[in-house]
Amino acid sequence: MLNRREFLQALSTSTVAASTLAVSALSAAISSLSVAQSMTHNMIAPATATPGFVPDVELELTARVESLALLPGQTSQLWRYVGTVLFGDASALSVLDNSHIPVIRARQGQKFRIHFRNQLPEESTIHWHGLHMVQRMDGHPMYAIPNGATYVYEFTVTNRAGTYWFHPHPHERTGHQVYHGLSGLFLVSDENEQQLQLPSGEFDLPLIVQDRTFDASNQLVYLPGPPPRNVWMQGFTGQAVLVNGKQAYSRTLKRTAYRLRLFNASNASNYILRWSHGVDMTVIGTDGGLLETPVQRAYLSMAPAERIDVWIDLSQLPAGQDVSLLAESFSPALSNITATQTGAALVQGARPIARFVLDSEQLPTKALPPQLSVFPPLSLADAINTSHPRTVLLSMMQGQVLLNGRVFGVMDEYTEDEIVRAGTTEIWEFANNVATGMQMSHPMHIHNVHFKVLERIPGANESITAQQIRAGFVDEGLKDVVQVLPGERVRVLLTYEPHAGIYLYHCHILEHEDLGMMRNFMIRAALVNKTVATVGGATSSARIELGTSVDNWMSLTAELVAPAHCHIMAAIQPEAAHRGRRGNIIVVVSPDGGTTLLAVNNLGQLQPLDSNNVQVFTTVGSLAERHEFSLFNGLMDVADKGIYDLFIGYTVDDSRRVDEIIYNTTPLRLTVR
Repeated sequence: MLNRREFLQALSTSTVAASTLAVSALSAAISSLSVAQSMTHNMIAPATATPGFVPDVELELTARVESLALLPGQTSQLWRYVGTVLFGDASALSVLDNSHIPVIRARQGQKFRIHFRNQLPEESTIHWHGLHMVQRMDGHPMYAIPNGATYVYEFTVTNRAGTYWFHPHPHERTGHQVYHGLSGLFLVSDENEQQLQLPSGEFDLPLIVQDRTFDASNQLVYLPGPPPRNVWMQGFTGQAVLVNGKQAYSRTLKRTAYRLRLFNASNASNYILRWSHGVDMTVIGTDGGLLETPVQRAYLSMAPAERIDVWIDLSQLPAGQDVSLLAESFSPALSNITATQTGAALVQGARPIARFVLDSEQLPTKALPPQLSVFPPLSLADAINTSHPRTVLLSMMQGQVLLNGRVFGVMDEYTEDEIVRAGTTEIWEFANNVATGMQMSHPMHIHNVHFKVLERIPGANESITAQQIRAGFVDEGLKDVVQVLPGERVRVLLTYEPHAGIYLYHCHILEHEDLGMMRNFMIRAALVNKTVATVGGATSSARIELGTSVDNWMSLTAELVAPAHCHIMAAIQPEAAHRGRRGNIIVVVSPDGGTTLLAVNNLGQLQPLDSNNVQVFTTVGSLAERHEFSLFNGLMDVADKGIYDLFIGYTVDDSRRVDEIIYNTTPLRLTVR
């Protein structure tokens, strides 16, 4: 690679002899500075398996329409997932007993390949809720596929043991598809969990809570569409609460300890859950897996998409006793709708939604371990924005639900304040502004991260109902959904995963999500510092950083081998004395190891280098403390194979002189295959 002296010599000797390269495919590939923070989604996962990816488990999962018996009498038409195990552990995919709900069981570290086939009458995608994924595997609506198409999901399970789930995520149709039956559990185990010897097998029982409305023919009734906003803003609340797809759910249990995985899979309804026999709920896990130590609650408050694992010891209860899970139901506006629903008779203001009858068999019961797990490092001291949390304002105005005054629009759109850096730790604050809109709670979900709830700051004049619901929250664990009550501010602490790219944050009231209460945020990888010096030889305190991506934003070391659709980012941190001054950003390309140097102009074209009038890549009116920009912006369809050296730099004021460029001494070497 060129040293500084060779670079200077090449700068001064580059001539028009190289101008023929200016019209090469490389010239067409270089894009000018993109002002809007947006990138094309031209990295669709292949419809066939990726060569070199060797799965431990391979599944086929099909979304289709079927008729099943949910209630006595006529069958109900459902949209559901059906699947088979193509390779690997046959127990990796099952269906809950007497239910239509699939369960995928995985171990930490396993590689999965899942062939998703869409046989629905509309497009769909699968979001693996709570799992850490690269962008194109996360189920973003930009990757929805039409009827008859196939999408291959491939990923390694990196999550700790916990209760995760999957569901469709097409824009404006998520609520409809989930409501009509499309959801499933994704249960992860790890070595730590196995050593605890928690209840397993038949003693590990998922309980999926959903509310539904049926007509006289047992067909599901949903909100009208296209959505009348004043109706959809209320969220959907059903006339009956189902558990595992059944009304009046009942099961015989042995007299021993059970692990019950409670999951609120409703579109919008909140629940307060408690035991009929008056004992406390013993919580052992939440969204992000096992707690560090068990906690006790008299009752549990669960928002849509939240999961809470509880441990219950039935060994000392007499044979034949009934134990029921009691539920009070609340709309997003926190209206208690329990009495308006159908089902078993009310018990002290709550309705039994699951009934357990204890049989005569009493089994030995292992005591619950006092230490369940150790959380991954997540320290408030590591937060880079302690004094200025990243605020997300939740509001509703004129029939629209908003995040920081914005809605979800363009599939790949994000703003400057929605860019974050992989590996950094931040505080987010969700602020539920009831001054603009209805008094309504919002369960907020962030893709591809888990977070700790730091604090809840209640709103002024908070209702008794809100206080009651707050007392049932379990904020001790790692979370991916947090309920934000009317007027409340909730602060959470998170570290961005190394999977960089575009991810979503949104309200998990599915009707709000479909109305646009959802936004993208961009995770960019940490850029690599390069040594910087002026062309004239003086030292500089400026920094040039370079980073790249093929599938996502990833760190760059020394040399990049780039296929098509490559993103290259640069960041310039000017010297303190230069900040606020006008600056010219300079990009220089050497296609032959330094013999020839070409400048990239503001049209993205390659030009012969003039040492006294360097072509400018872009001009910045005021050099910021940090200036990031894209060099290739996803357009790296290069026909000319070979090795290219890139030099990034800037000059201040209106200078275009070669000897006044502050640049990276060591070039970025780009090998185009």
